[in-house]
Amino acid sequence: SSQQANRMRFMLGCYHCDNGDFDSAEPLLNDVDYEALNAREKERYDIRMGYIRFVDGDYAGALTHFAQIPQKSEYYAHALYYSSYISYLNGDYTTAHTGFSELKNHDSYRSVIPFYLVQIEYRQANYDYVISEGERLLAMSTRSVRDDLVRILAESYFVKEEYALALKYI
Repeated sequence: SSQQANRMRFMLGCYHCDNGDFDSAEPLLNDVDYEALNAREKERYDIRMGYIRFVDGDYAGALTHFAQIPQKSEYYAHALYYSSYISYLNGDYTTAHTGFSELKNHDSYRSVIPFYLVQIEYRQANYDYVISEGERLLAMSTRSVRDDLVRILAESYFVKEEYALALKYI
């Protein structure tokens, strides 16, 4: 039946997506009759299609899918993370900050969220926050993040005319 064919395309598309083969997953998922899916399947569909759109750089398409995922869903935190990250990339720091703040204590994102929040506060000229949080984060940062943190700490101290501390990071 067409319902079984639809379920097969959906399951196969999910399988390919979960294995990182987005080129195989996308056409299958594009052919799925979304309305024929149950609520849980729609969540699974939207998180995967949202992620595929995100990887393709189609942020508007990604946001459309992520917005469909209800707060009670097991996928909500992941949808919120990617939506917040897209807001961050687009310079919508208020929306990004709100989303990232909601994820501060989530197991999957606890280690990265503080770095985004420091970046946002820096872009909003909240140098006191950048200095206090940045100093704390330096100890636990990876090399790639560390270089960026050192730069914004130096600039924050410089703006505050604390030149000796700025020089420490330059």
